[in-house]
Amino acid sequence: MTKKFVNLPHNYKKLLDDSKKLFNKENLEGLATNNISYKDLMKIYTKIEDLCNENNCNTYDLNKMINYYDKKNSMIEILKKIATLRNKYIVYYAQKSDLWNKNLVDIKNKYKNLYNKSIDLNKVENAFVKILKVYKYDWDGLWAIINVDKNGNTKNISLFDVDDYENLFNILDK
Repeated sequence: MTKKFVNLPHNYKKLLDDSKKLFNKENLEGLATNNISYKDLMKIYTKIEDLCNENNCNTYDLNKMINYYDKKNSMIEILKKIATLRNKYIVYYAQKSDLWNKNLVDIKNKYKNLYNKSIDLNKVENAFVKILKVYKYDWDGLWAIINVDKNGNTKNISLFDVDDYENLFNILDK
């Protein structure tokens, strides 16, 4: 786990300053009230990613700022809001897809094969959502678990991280 930090490198500061230009009253109000469309949110998200590249930053740097910068900074709070709202949209669309239940059944079957125990699908879903919440503030979001296209359509859902499976199965064992 990365430690908290209080001094922003120059390229982080420049990224934050450049990002300010992307916002107006309308999209800030939309973010504040969770009333911004996925399409509009993704336009801002993509522009911020472009600014990252221009400022020699990457998603690791954004995650570091969002999750570990220890001073109050309104721009970082806005970035955190964008990441959170984007992740909520991803989960929302994933739950509406046929792939959601297919993934839950897959987890249930893996659990049964490993522990020789049957488990209720609702319990599997609750445990899976707990795993997703770990990634709530990540800029990259849930890309490793839920693959979506640019319109928010879910293309695939699956856990691949061994630690996520281990944590999920520990939750299911309780």
